[in-house]
Amino acid sequence: MRFELLTDGIYRLKVPFENIFTSVFALVEDNKCILLDSGCNERDVNQIIIPALDAAGFVPQMMICSHLHSDHSGGMQTLLKAFPKAKAGLFARNKYFDGETIHLSDGGLLSNRFRVLNLKGHTDDCLAVLDEKTSTLLSFDCLQLFGVGRYGTAFSDCGEYLKTLERVRNMRLEHIIASHEYVPCGSVANGQKEVNEYLDQCEKAVACVRNFAEEHADLGFDETARLYNAASPLLPPIGATLISSIIDNIY
Repeated sequence: MRFELLTDGIYRLKVPFENIFTSVFALVEDNKCILLDSGCNERDVNQIIIPALDAAGFVPQMMICSHLHSDHSGGMQTLLKAFPKAKAGLFARNKYFDGETIHLSDGGLLSNRFRVLNLKGHTDDCLAVLDEKTSTLLSFDCLQLFGVGRYGTAFSDCGEYLKTLERVRNMRLEHIIASHEYVPCGSVANGQKEVNEYLDQCEKAVACVRNFAEEHADLGFDETARLYNAASPLLPPIGATLISSIIDNIY
């Protein structure tokens, strides 16, 4: 497995994860490399990520964690041991990794062209990277669409998620690149038409669950989620926490 060039200076490595994949990105500018995310575990790092870095000739000077879910952060400690001069960067306030950790700020620059954004909703610490040169947003898990694999669209705070969708729509992007192949638009949107459709589908997913939750307001969260999943067998299944987040936002 090798890093593939997606656009000028942005590379992606697809790391197997269950029956789907998670992504590790490399930002390369002026012979400097910033690595984004770390796979799930030590095995991913030693058998996939480090060999791919060696093959590409990339030596990370910084490693960014998009958020603390294990499919994005599970290999970070192993990577930091392999590249002890690299610094770790994340939005989470607590110290999670050994070595020097940089707590990023919303809108801060990683380099002359790459800006980090705290796009909340999926999690409070969820991070995206905006490439101002190519108007590309690496959205990681910030834009959920209808979900991926056995994980339906998921956000801990519906209100923040809707704010994120509005914020991204106002960016007038040319490209969106996500960490997974989300249903139904996949992991890449190219051109403003596809970008708008991508965001439309994110909003549609929220509306579908919200409407269903309102129609079944007399039921508990678990039962509502179960009925929604039974009625939508072709979509990744949602959980009760999503129903709870949406109901809290309504009321």
